[in-house]
Amino acid sequence: MLNSNERMGFIIEYMSSYDEKIKMANKNGLFDAAKMFELFAIEVCNVWFGQKFSNLNDETATYPYVDLISENRELFSAGKYCTRCTNKNKNYIGKDKGFKR
Repeated sequence: MLNSNERMGFIIEYMSSYDEKIKMANKNGLFDAAKMFELFAIEVCNVWFGQKFSNLNDETATYPYVDLISENRELFSAGKYCTRCTNKNKNYIGKDKGFKR
């Protein structure tokens, strides 16, 4: 994959500071594991796919099935930090007619 070394370098650097970001947010009473993961996932998707991603939950609170969407609205990302993730995935795949495996 083109530029994969740079992409992996960015991800590794971001992960290295992730723990510190969590501690700072928690100290200020702002910690939310799901939100922190979504912020991380946005950065990874931006780098990996080469386009801007945004959080669908910012558009509609608790957006169903997926969390992130690309700027061209063709790529979706779902962060899974739930106990019934399999059911959530099956529900999404079943409802989205454009989904391809």
